[in-house]
Amino acid sequence: MKEIKHLPDNICMLKHLKYLNLKSCWLLEQLPKDLGRLESLEVLDLTECISLQDIPNSICSMKCLKSLNLSFCIRVEKLPGELGSLECLEMLNIEGSGISRLPHSIFQLKDLCIVWSRWRLLSYGFTCLHEISRYTALSYVHQQRYDPIEVLSGNRC
Repeated sequence: MKEIKHLPDNICMLKHLKYLNLKSCWLLEQLPKDLGRLESLEVLDLTECISLQDIPNSICSMKCLKSLNLSFCIRVEKLPGELGSLECLEMLNIEGSGISRLPHSIFQLKDLCIVWSRWRLLSYGFTCLHEISRYTALSYVHQQRYDPIEVLSGNRC
């Protein structure tokens, strides 16, 4: 699986797919433009897809997406501008990615947990940080219902 460069376009026809794990597909360069047609997808894990260059805007059509992991996708430099339309999104991990800015729309999402570099979170005004390591932290877009036990157990984000 690590040698996949492109996903077949017909993967977008899997309307009931809930989990797509492409972790460590180091040669994956792009995702299908119609990826948003995966309307039941809840988890998209692109961890360490180091050749991936961008995230298609159609991802903003995934109304069931709860978790988007782009950690260490070093060539992904921006998120789709309308990411805030993903009302079910609970976790966004962009640690170690090439992303330097959050789209403004993301601040519409209540209780979104963002994992990113500590200083970048601070630069966006997140003041209630929960450190994961020396350089990495997580924060919520709206600081509500934070329970450190849930975070540590993986139940919250």
